[in-house]
Amino acid sequence: VLGGANHEGNIGAVELASIHEFGSQKRGIPQRSFLRQTMTNRKEEFTSFIESNKQKIMAEIASGNGAVVMEKIGTQWVRYVMETFDAQGPSWAPLADSTIRNRKNFSIAQKKNPKLRGDALMKKARQGTKILQDTGEMKKSISFEVVS
Repeated sequence: VLGGANHEGNIGAVELASIHEFGSQKRGIPQRSFLRQTMTNRKEEFTSFIESNKQKIMAEIASGNGAVVMEKIGTQWVRYVMETFDAQGPSWAPLADSTIRNRKNFSIAQKKNPKLRGDALMKKARQGTKILQDTGEMKKSISFEVVS
């Protein structure tokens, strides 16, 4: 699930995530998949986990604890996605020099003039060269919910 407020007042987290997941030639944004890349990175590990715990999982479901199983799976996949962010893909295109320069310039300007505020801009400046983490809002919006 992707949630949260609109990104910089223009688009929501889902739209922002879609742009980065698939890229946008029109906007000059490279594809930096964090969902599909996570599946690629973790597919074998997760399949192996399910296979080796099949009896326990089936017993939990049979005893009416399917929601508990899904809760554990959801928690694991959120952790996997966070690790993809932390590893910056791997394989994500690096930030453009102009993006890094803009972040540094704001940070320098803010130090010279502490009245230059703006939470989103402050967070951007602190992120330095972290990819897909201008403010961290998109990453923080990744969660799951088990519903019946």
